[in-house]
Amino acid sequence: MRFLKELPDPQVATAAYQSGQPLPWRDFERDGIYVRFEALPMKPNAASLTDPAARIVGMGPVIGGPVDSHQRLKERLNGKRKKPYVLDPEVSYVLAVGSRDPFCNDLQLLMAIYGRDWEALTGGRAPLWQDELKFRGFFGIGKAEARYHTRCSAAVVINGSVLIHELSAMQWLVFDNPHARVRLPDGLLPTTHRFQTVGGSRWGWRPARPLP
Repeated sequence: MRFLKELPDPQVATAAYQSGQPLPWRDFERDGIYVRFEALPMKPNAASLTDPAARIVGMGPVIGGPVDSHQRLKERLNGKRKKPYVLDPEVSYVLAVGSRDPFCNDLQLLMAIYGRDWEALTGGRAPLWQDELKFRGFFGIGKAEARYHTRCSAAVVINGSVLIHELSAMQWLVFDNPHARVRLPDGLLPTTHRFQTVGGSRWGWRPARPLP
Protein backbone atom coordinates (compact mmCIF):
# COMPACT_ATOMS: atom_id res chain seq x y z
CA MET A 1 0.00 0.00 0.00
CA ARG A 2 2.87 2.38 0.75
CA PHE A 3 4.15 1.89 -2.79
CA LEU A 4 0.75 2.92 -4.18
CA LYS A 5 0.50 5.98 -1.94
CA GLU A 6 3.94 7.20 -3.06
CA LEU A 7 3.14 6.99 -6.79
CA PRO A 8 3.07 10.33 -8.68
CA ASP A 9 0.00 11.53 -10.53
CA PRO A 10 -0.73 9.38 -13.61
CA GLN A 11 -0.05 12.26 -16.02
CA VAL A 12 3.36 12.88 -14.43
CA ALA A 13 4.37 9.20 -14.60
CA THR A 14 3.15 8.89 -18.20
CA ALA A 15 5.05 11.99 -19.34
CA ALA A 16 8.22 10.74 -17.65
CA TYR A 17 7.83 7.31 -19.27
CA GLN A 18 7.32 8.84 -22.72
CA SER A 19 10.53 10.86 -22.26
CA GLY A 20 12.48 7.67 -21.65
CA GLN A 21 12.54 7.52 -17.85
CA PRO A 22 11.87 4.22 -16.07
CA LEU A 23 8.47 3.44 -14.60
CA PRO A 24 8.06 3.51 -10.80
CA TRP A 25 8.83 0.11 -9.28
CA ARG A 26 9.28 -1.60 -5.95
CA ASP A 27 10.92 -4.94 -5.07
CA PHE A 28 9.41 -7.35 -2.56
CA GLU A 29 11.40 -10.22 -1.10
CA ARG A 30 10.41 -12.65 1.65
CA ASP A 31 11.15 -16.30 2.45
CA GLY A 32 13.10 -16.79 -0.77
CA ILE A 33 10.33 -15.32 -2.97
CA TYR A 34 11.22 -12.26 -5.06
CA VAL A 35 8.58 -10.15 -6.84
CA ARG A 36 8.97 -6.82 -8.64
CA PHE A 37 5.92 -4.51 -8.82
CA GLU A 38 5.98 -2.03 -11.70
CA ALA A 39 3.42 0.78 -12.14
CA LEU A 40 2.29 0.90 -15.77
CA PRO A 41 1.19 4.20 -17.38
CA MET A 42 -2.55 4.74 -17.66
CA LYS A 43 -4.31 5.22 -20.95
CA PRO A 44 -5.32 8.85 -21.66
CA ASN A 45 -9.00 7.91 -21.60
CA ALA A 46 -8.84 5.60 -18.55
CA ALA A 47 -12.05 5.77 -16.52
CA SER A 48 -10.15 5.85 -13.25
CA LEU A 49 -8.58 9.22 -14.15
CA THR A 50 -11.87 10.86 -13.26
CA ASP A 51 -13.50 8.13 -11.17
CA PRO A 52 -11.28 6.70 -8.39
CA ALA A 53 -13.82 3.90 -7.83
CA ALA A 54 -13.69 2.71 -11.46
CA ARG A 55 -12.70 -0.86 -12.14
CA ILE A 56 -9.03 -1.11 -13.11
CA VAL A 57 -8.58 -4.87 -13.39
CA GLY A 58 -10.50 -7.01 -15.87
CA MET A 59 -10.71 -10.71 -16.63
CA GLY A 60 -8.58 -12.23 -19.33
CA PRO A 61 -10.02 -14.18 -22.25
CA VAL A 62 -12.34 -17.02 -21.25
CA ILE A 63 -11.28 -20.48 -22.41
CA GLY A 64 -14.01 -23.00 -23.20
CA GLY A 65 -14.46 -26.29 -24.98
CA PRO A 66 -13.09 -29.79 -24.48
CA VAL A 67 -9.85 -30.29 -22.56
CA ASP A 68 -7.05 -31.01 -25.03
CA SER A 69 -4.02 -30.44 -22.83
CA HIS A 70 -2.55 -33.73 -24.04
CA GLN A 71 -2.55 -32.50 -27.62
CA ARG A 72 -0.73 -29.26 -26.76
CA LEU A 73 1.83 -31.15 -24.68
CA LYS A 74 2.45 -33.66 -27.49
CA GLU A 75 2.94 -30.81 -29.97
CA ARG A 76 5.44 -29.16 -27.64
CA LEU A 77 7.43 -32.38 -27.32
CA ASN A 78 7.40 -32.89 -31.08
CA GLY A 79 8.62 -29.34 -31.56
CA LYS A 80 11.62 -30.04 -29.33
CA ARG A 81 12.26 -33.42 -30.97
CA LYS A 82 12.74 -31.77 -34.36
CA LYS A 83 15.61 -29.58 -33.17
CA PRO A 84 18.99 -30.82 -34.46
CA TYR A 85 21.18 -32.32 -31.74
CA VAL A 86 24.44 -34.20 -32.31
CA LEU A 87 24.84 -36.66 -29.43
CA ASP A 88 26.73 -39.81 -28.60
CA PRO A 89 24.30 -42.63 -29.57
CA GLU A 90 25.35 -44.60 -26.50
CA VAL A 91 24.18 -42.02 -23.93
CA SER A 92 20.65 -41.37 -22.67
CA TYR A 93 18.67 -38.61 -24.38
CA VAL A 94 15.78 -36.95 -22.54
CA LEU A 95 13.29 -34.31 -23.69
CA ALA A 96 12.00 -32.04 -20.92
CA VAL A 97 9.13 -29.55 -20.94
CA GLY A 98 7.46 -27.43 -18.30
CA SER A 99 3.71 -27.42 -17.74
CA ARG A 100 1.63 -24.80 -15.91
CA ASP A 101 -1.68 -26.05 -17.31
CA PRO A 102 -4.06 -26.77 -14.37
CA PHE A 103 -6.09 -29.09 -16.64
CA CYS A 104 -3.09 -31.25 -17.55
CA ASN A 105 -3.77 -34.04 -15.05
CA ASP A 106 -2.35 -37.56 -15.07
CA LEU A 107 -4.81 -38.75 -17.73
CA GLN A 108 -3.82 -35.92 -20.06
CA LEU A 109 -0.13 -36.60 -19.42
CA LEU A 110 -0.40 -40.32 -20.17
CA MET A 111 -2.42 -39.70 -23.34
CA ALA A 112 0.14 -37.14 -24.51
CA ILE A 113 3.06 -39.52 -24.00
CA TYR A 114 1.61 -42.93 -24.89
CA GLY A 115 -1.69 -42.17 -26.65
CA ARG A 116 -5.19 -43.39 -25.90
CA ASP A 117 -3.91 -46.92 -25.50
CA TRP A 118 -1.79 -46.05 -22.45
CA GLU A 119 -3.95 -48.46 -20.38
CA ALA A 120 -2.58 -51.36 -22.42
CA LEU A 121 0.81 -50.73 -20.80
CA THR A 122 -0.69 -51.24 -17.34
CA GLY A 123 -2.38 -54.50 -18.31
CA GLY A 124 -5.79 -52.86 -17.99
CA ARG A 125 -6.99 -53.82 -21.47
CA ALA A 126 -5.85 -54.67 -24.98
CA PRO A 127 -5.01 -51.82 -27.41
CA LEU A 128 -8.07 -50.38 -29.14
CA TRP A 129 -6.74 -47.45 -31.18
CA GLN A 130 -3.80 -48.97 -33.07
CA ASP A 131 -5.01 -47.81 -36.49
CA GLU A 132 -6.02 -44.28 -35.46
CA LEU A 133 -2.88 -42.19 -35.84
CA LYS A 134 -4.56 -39.10 -34.43
CA PHE A 135 -4.82 -40.93 -31.09
CA ARG A 136 -1.12 -41.86 -31.07
CA GLY A 137 0.95 -40.46 -28.24
CA PHE A 138 4.42 -38.92 -28.44
CA PHE A 139 6.00 -42.37 -28.00
CA GLY A 140 3.00 -44.53 -28.90
CA ILE A 141 2.76 -48.25 -28.25
CA GLY A 142 2.28 -51.36 -30.34
CA LYS A 143 1.45 -50.63 -33.98
CA ALA A 144 1.10 -46.95 -33.06
CA GLU A 145 4.77 -46.80 -32.03
CA ALA A 146 6.54 -43.67 -33.26
CA ARG A 147 9.69 -45.46 -34.45
CA TYR A 148 11.69 -42.29 -35.07
CA HIS A 149 11.54 -41.63 -31.31
CA THR A 150 13.69 -44.63 -30.36
CA ARG A 151 16.66 -42.30 -29.76
CA CYS A 152 14.75 -40.63 -26.90
CA SER A 153 15.16 -42.47 -23.58
CA ALA A 154 12.37 -40.65 -21.75
CA ALA A 155 10.25 -37.52 -21.61
CA VAL A 156 10.17 -35.33 -18.50
CA VAL A 157 7.31 -33.01 -17.56
CA ILE A 158 8.12 -30.50 -14.83
CA ASN A 159 4.62 -29.96 -13.55
CA GLY A 160 3.37 -26.88 -11.70
CA SER A 161 0.05 -25.12 -12.26
CA VAL A 162 1.02 -21.65 -11.00
CA LEU A 163 3.57 -19.08 -12.16
CA ILE A 164 5.28 -18.54 -8.80
CA HIS A 165 5.98 -21.88 -7.19
CA GLU A 166 8.21 -23.22 -4.46
CA LEU A 167 10.75 -25.50 -6.14
CA SER A 168 10.06 -28.22 -3.57
CA ALA A 169 6.41 -28.30 -4.68
CA MET A 170 7.18 -28.81 -8.38
CA GLN A 171 6.65 -32.33 -9.70
CA TRP A 172 9.31 -33.97 -11.85
CA LEU A 173 7.37 -36.62 -13.77
CA VAL A 174 9.48 -38.97 -15.89
CA PHE A 175 7.93 -41.11 -18.63
CA ASP A 176 10.09 -43.93 -20.00
CA ASN A 177 10.06 -44.70 -23.69
CA PRO A 178 8.98 -48.33 -24.31
CA HIS A 179 10.99 -48.34 -27.55
CA ALA A 180 14.16 -46.57 -26.38
CA ARG A 181 17.49 -47.83 -27.71
CA VAL A 182 19.21 -46.54 -24.56
CA ARG A 183 17.37 -46.66 -21.23
CA LEU A 184 17.47 -43.74 -18.79
CA PRO A 185 19.52 -44.88 -15.77
CA ASP A 186 17.89 -44.73 -12.35
CA GLY A 187 18.86 -41.74 -10.23
CA LEU A 188 20.14 -39.63 -13.12
CA LEU A 189 17.38 -37.00 -12.76
CA PRO A 190 15.46 -35.59 -9.80
CA THR A 191 12.23 -37.55 -9.97
CA THR A 192 8.92 -37.23 -8.12
CA HIS A 193 7.31 -40.15 -9.97
CA ARG A 194 8.45 -42.25 -12.91
CA PHE A 195 6.20 -44.19 -15.29
CA GLN A 196 8.12 -47.36 -16.17
CA THR A 197 8.01 -51.15 -16.08
CA VAL A 198 7.00 -52.42 -12.65
CA GLY A 199 7.12 -56.15 -13.33
CA GLY A 200 7.44 -58.11 -16.56
CA SER A 201 5.64 -56.25 -19.32
CA ARG A 202 3.37 -54.28 -16.98
CA TRP A 203 3.90 -50.55 -16.48
CA GLY A 204 3.03 -48.18 -13.65
CA TRP A 205 4.26 -45.39 -11.42
CA ARG A 206 7.29 -45.60 -9.14
CA PRO A 207 6.87 -44.58 -6.36
CA ALA A 208 3.27 -45.78 -6.48
CA ARG A 209 0.70 -43.23 -7.63
CA PRO A 210 -2.99 -43.85 -8.41
CA LEU A 211 -3.78 -44.37 -12.10
CA PRO A 212 -6.55 -42.26 -13.70
